Amino acid sequence: MKVVKRFFSSSLFRLYLILLLAILSEAGFYIYALNTNLTPYTIVSIGLTIALVVGGIGLFLFYIPLSNILKALKNQESESGKRMMKTGMSDVDYICKCISRLSNSTEDVTAKLAAILDLSGRNMALFEIRESIGKVYITQRLFAILDEADTALHKTGLIPMDVFKEKLAKFENYIVPEYSTKISTMFQFETRQGTSRWIRLTTLAGDQSTMGLFEDVSDEMLKKTKLEYERDHDMLTSLYNRRAFIRQVSALFAYPDKLKSAAMVSIDLDKLKIINDKYGHEYGDKYIRKFGNLLNATLPKNSLIARFGGDEFIFFLYGFESQEALKHEIIKLNIAISNTYLKMIDSTEVALSASGGIAYYPSHSSSLDLLMKYADFAMYTVKRGTRGAFAEFNMDDFEKNSEVFDNSELINEFIQRKLYEFTFSPIIDARTGALFGYKKMLKSSHPQITSEKVLLDLAKQTKKKQKLRNS
Repeated sequence: MKVVKRFFSSSLFRLYLILLLAILSEAGFYIYALNTNLTPYTIVSIGLTIALVVGGIGLFLFYIPLSNILKALKNQESESGKRMMKTGMSDVDYICKCISRLSNSTEDVTAKLAAILDLSGRNMALFEIRESIGKVYITQRLFAILDEADTALHKTGLIPMDVFKEKLAKFENYIVPEYSTKISTMFQFETRQGTSRWIRLTTLAGDQSTMGLFEDVSDEMLKKTKLEYERDHDMLTSLYNRRAFIRQVSALFAYPDKLKSAAMVSIDLDKLKIINDKYGHEYGDKYIRKFGNLLNATLPKNSLIARFGGDEFIFFLYGFESQEALKHEIIKLNIAISNTYLKMIDSTEVALSASGGIAYYPSHSSSLDLLMKYADFAMYTVKRGTRGAFAEFNMDDFEKNSEVFDNSELINEFIQRKLYEFTFSPIIDARTGALFGYKKMLKSSHPQITSEKVLLDLAKQTKKKQKLRNS
């Protein structure tokens, strides 16, 4: 019964009643036709015309409140919490009331979510792009996270979409591709206070809107980048270490067009042992650091520089138009080395000295491994002769002395990777059976250096007895 009463009391029913009363009954039409001598066809036409006119007026009267509802719905999207006006039609007003409740409920959920984000202690903010109304809903921390100077934007609410896009456009220059993914973008920029800030943006596109989350991840990224720096760099010189250098050069070799003419230069720092023995390892470290700083200051931007350990350095020049241009850079470096001095504790000045080997890409090889091997061999030939110079790789020399060089590389690998351990064997006095002492013995884990005899033979052949003794 409640449903029936609601229908008969509704404005829609009253509209239908008006339309029915506006049309004359069948008997009325018949009597009227007899009195006026009109044909039935004419009477029907007149009735239909009246029905259409009255129906059109009724529909127009119904359209006005409906149009107001649609406008109110659009306004409610753009103005949070605004109520829709009443139409006078109970059914329609009931639907409007439900829509308002749903809309207010959605805004309430969004506000609660923003409050939860604030309480979480995480520096993050939400936004929702509403294309249909040309506005963006933001939470209060969003523009504070982005270091926006206009404090009027530091609040929860709707802002024009063009303002939002204009503010975000400048951050396109701060994207960090290596830390971005398909669903998130990483930005790094300097705040007005001069500090570095890392922001991660994660977006989710829907049918009606696009939602996003900005999160300040500066602390996380500073820890991450610090760990990565320590992993990839030599702590004494701040140059790349072996692993990072090979990774970076390998990435370049994946794009040969970027290499053009290139050169791999292997360097051994001279005098280091003499300085360590005479002035101590503190000055030996200063000597190494001085040379690393010189490489950084002298070599061009399109170069990768590394310290492989001890007195071994290497750098890779790439992107040059000719081999002559590469030679010019290497000569300039050699001059800079000979003109650089380190002042010692006794006020004497020791000139830097280094021996280097050069292998060119692609004339000597297009293979990274071979290029490094050839540069090492060229440096090895300098060390065996006149030190303090740079020499280019020579294939004829390599074919004649490659066996000796390979053996030298075995010893270098043996020492640098510490592929050995020492054991102590007791020495017993045969006459008394008493312990006389211990014999220090070397145990190798290198697959090609299987005994002390093999190691000593290689050291003698390659003139590396002293280096072996120092290890």
